[in-house]
Amino acid sequence: MLKRYNVPIVQTIHSPPPIDEKFWLDNAKNFVDLNIVLSNAMKKWLKSVGYPDNRIIKIPGFIDFELFNPNIKINFEKFNMIGLDINKNNDNYIIFCPARFSPSKGVDVLLKAFRLLNIQDSSNVKLLLTGRFAGREFLLPHSQYHISKYIDYIKHLVKKYNLQKVIINYKTVFSDKVNFIQRIPYDIMPYLYKISDVLTYPSLLKPHFEAFGLALIEAMRMEIPIVATRNGGMREILIRWHYRFTSKSRRSCSFSE
Repeated sequence: MLKRYNVPIVQTIHSPPPIDEKFWLDNAKNFVDLNIVLSNAMKKWLKSVGYPDNRIIKIPGFIDFELFNPNIKINFEKFNMIGLDINKNNDNYIIFCPARFSPSKGVDVLLKAFRLLNIQDSSNVKLLLTGRFAGREFLLPHSQYHISKYIDYIKHLVKKYNLQKVIINYKTVFSDKVNFIQRIPYDIMPYLYKISDVLTYPSLLKPHFEAFGLALIEAMRMEIPIVATRNGGMREILIRWHYRFTSKSRRSCSFSE
């Protein structure tokens, strides 16, 4: 392309690539004119693998401010349409985690942490999981995980810890079949944030690097507090962007190791 059309080449890098794509990243630094990343954390990582600073530009992710409106009214009919059984009242406390079902996202770690809340007799606390299954990372040749085994592990934790207050949008999670996957429509997400009391995002540094963390921006826009791990771009978002999205800093955010 470079020889034939003689035009600048731009590539966007969403996150560090898996092993089977590393050959591209190693070679692209020799001929790509501009590299677009989502966060300073990604920019720092790209420089660490040999990309020149003057060929890297940061363009953060963005959301639809009209769709994610903190003043919207909760519409429970939308939940019923997709099979989510959610009842919200003043006595319920909902912890929302929209991370996909993946070892790198730490959903299993979250279930273990949620068990501690149950031990402390927080009977009105509910954990809402609405992520999707992570298909691609389980299909890679070097992957040490298999999606069916990880789903079985999630099922095992729920049963082992007797977690009665976990709401999972996937109907297939508690069955032996994983062929049919129900996804949450994106226009439903603002309502899920609206009924939630806190957002948690337990993404793990290994085997994953969180380049940005779009769910954090959505949660800030909907003015709910956040508990997240110090992983890649998420730390940058919470520290630098917090006051831009919250009204008079009424809600707060925190990190967890």
